[in-house]
Parts: sequence; structure tokens; C-alpha cells
Amino acid sequence: MAVSDDKLAGTMLRTLLIVSLFLLATGCAHQSNPSFDVSTHQARVILDRLAEDPRPLDRPLVVVGGFADPGIGAGLVHAALASRIRDERVLDVVTAFGCDFDDCRQQLIEQVQRRFGNQQVDVIGMSMGGLVARYAAAPLPGRPSLNVARLFTISAPHRGAILASLPTLDQKMIEMRPGSALLDCIALYDAHADYELIPYARLGDFTVGAKYSAPPGITPWWISTPFFQDPHDGANFDPRILADIVLRLRNEPPLTHDPRAPLPSCG
Repeated sequence: MAVSDDKLAGTMLRTLLIVSLFLLATGCAHQSNPSFDVSTHQARVILDRLAEDPRPLDRPLVVVGGFADPGIGAGLVHAALASRIRDERVLDVVTAFGCDFDDCRQQLIEQVQRRFGNQQVDVIGMSMGGLVARYAAAPLPGRPSLNVARLFTISAPHRGAILASLPTLDQKMIEMRPGSALLDCIALYDAHADYELIPYARLGDFTVGAKYSAPPGITPWWISTPFFQDPHDGANFDPRILADIVLRLRNEPPLTHDPRAPLPSCG
């Protein structure tokens, strides 16, 4: 059975890669968003301008890494933000080594409370880290929760992840399957959420999927994927997304604006 599962997983991965490359080649992942209308070059210019005048944060900032990130990705995002803000209250949190989402949730809350106590924080959640942070913010009965003011998520599997449907024994992957008990549990607490959720996604993402990158009823701030870039992992370092986050952290007008454009059907 293990051999059969390995073969199936390999076949599915190859199929997803072929489909992803086809969509990129045909331009499906390169549509423009009128509600997030900025080029990569323009975003870099904005980031350079912000670096000339770094500002302090309103509150501590937590950067939560993703599924297989031992701290490198979170550290790189932290470094990209560091020159645009003037504040030492930034904490990187690794969630890659948790056995399941309850474990990841507890680790995140403990590390934040150890550094900042019960202060309200802003959070940037990268991929799975965004879902961990949303789960940590849920007011589960009898358990501590994360005191979040704003939650920025980048390609987070809020409604599941495409690749999580592959055969696996990893509990976190199983819990990220669309329709899982964990996702249903988290969704139950969304009505009680008193933080602002700002989800981002890039088109052509066949790891999570842009349509899964925001909770039900919410459209992510989506952008196209540049040619020859990974739609999922590259989103964490996309200048357009980073510029919008930094502007929001500095309480300046963001690059995104309502009404939000709907996701393209092939996104």
C-alpha cells in the first residue's frame, strides 16, 4: 500500500506541476486585479521610499512561518520589513515542527506570551502559519488565545490546501484538507473574531489554491504571478504584497481598495 501511495502521490504532483505550468504559460495566472492595481516595479519603488523613512509600529508584530519553514522564510520576511519599520518588537515563530495544529497553536501562543505577555499583536502568517494564527486567535473554551489586532495571511489554507489531498500520514496535512474537522471548528469562531483579517493570494497557486486562501465569504486580495516564479512560495516575498502590508502597518493608505475584484474562475 505504501508503494501504491507513493506512486499516486508522484503522479498527482507531476499532474499538478504540468497543469500549473500550462496555466502560467496561457496567462491564467497573469490577470490584473483592478482592486490591487500595482506592478512589481511600482511596489519596489514604494518599498524603497518607505525604507528612507522607517516608522515605529503601533503594537508588536509576529511573523509566523509555514509548513516546512525552519525559520528561514519568516526570517527573510522579517528582514524585508526591518528597513521599513523602526521597532524591535518583532518576533519570528516557527510552526514547522508541531505534530498537529493544536501543538502549533500552543507553541505560537506560548512564544508570543513569553515575549509580549498578553499585549495585542499584529500577525503576518505565511502559508500554514496564517491558519495556525487564525486558530490561535479563536477563543476556544478553557484555553488561552492569541490577542490579535490585525492578521495578514499570505497564501494561507483557510479553506484547505490542494496538496493536502495527497496521501500522507502527516497530521497537519490531513487537518488542512478541505472540509476537515479542524477547518470546520475554526470557522465556528469566525463570527466572534474581533480582529481584522487581511488575506493575500497569487493566481496559479497549486499548493494551496487562491480560492482557498481566505475563509468562506471573503475574497483574498489576489495578484498575478510573475513568469518563472513559484506562485505559492514566491508570494511570501512578492513586493506588491509586502508593500501593502508595510503601508497598513504604518497606517498609510494601502495599495488595495474596495470593492474587491472577484477571483478569476481559473485562479
